[in-house]
Amino acid sequence: MRKIITLIFLGGVILAAAGYLMSSSTGKTGQTEAGCTCHGTPGAGNSVINLTANPDFFAGGYVPGSSYTLTINVTGGPVGNRGGFNLKASHGTLTNPGANAKISNSEATHSNSNARSWTVDWVAPDAMVSSVVFNYAGNAVNGDGTTSGDDPTKMQEKAAQKAVTPLQIQDHSVPDKFAVLQNYPNPFNANTNIAYRIDRPGEVHIGIFDINGREVFQTKNQHQNSGLYHINWDAKNDEGFALSSGIYIYQVRFNGLSKTKKLILAR
Repeated sequence: MRKIITLIFLGGVILAAAGYLMSSSTGKTGQTEAGCTCHGTPGAGNSVINLTANPDFFAGGYVPGSSYTLTINVTGGPVGNRGGFNLKASHGTLTNPGANAKISNSEATHSNSNARSWTVDWVAPDAMVSSVVFNYAGNAVNGDGTTSGDDPTKMQEKAAQKAVTPLQIQDHSVPDKFAVLQNYPNPFNANTNIAYRIDRPGEVHIGIFDINGREVFQTKNQHQNSGLYHINWDAKNDEGFALSSGIYIYQVRFNGLSKTKKLILAR
């Protein structure tokens, strides 16, 4: 009887361990502070995890409500292309996971162990939030079905700030009479439409500025009657040269009034 009981107990342990490994291979959340400790000591090997954004809001700042594509890469560790990751953001929303990734408990993680590179979209929070912290950890595995020989990365933290422009332009427009609409699409790659509405005849001038306040494109002053207008901008400056990815500001001036909005160019 003692032998039978012992076998049943060991069988239960084996089943529990198999279930744990299986759940880890299809994603793991809540690991961004501790890391994948069940696979070894984080940072003990040479695996490295990296987080980048397109457009790069880590360098230029994020625009509230805008969507960005995050890429997570794990390099180093055991030979092969198997691994996993866990990413969370203090604010905003993670969405639209790419291949081999998923969203679980508002965090991003792997959906299988068949990759070491993943993508997920992040929608920036509203203007009330001035900074966001991203925490993430990864693992490079050898795929032998056990935790032996795997190489978890160190835990990482990366902060981003809301975009602030030195371009200070006061908005003296009259509500519901002079309106500038958000460009579409936004972000955009090659072309975008900028629309505005005026309620009476007047002079209209459109200028587009980079994040440092330099005017990179402008239209000539035009006399226009009341109505809804739009222009198509091909992301080129006044000399016809293509501009680089980043955040730009467009301003529409009408009869001494002005309105500005931001747009995102993502090459």
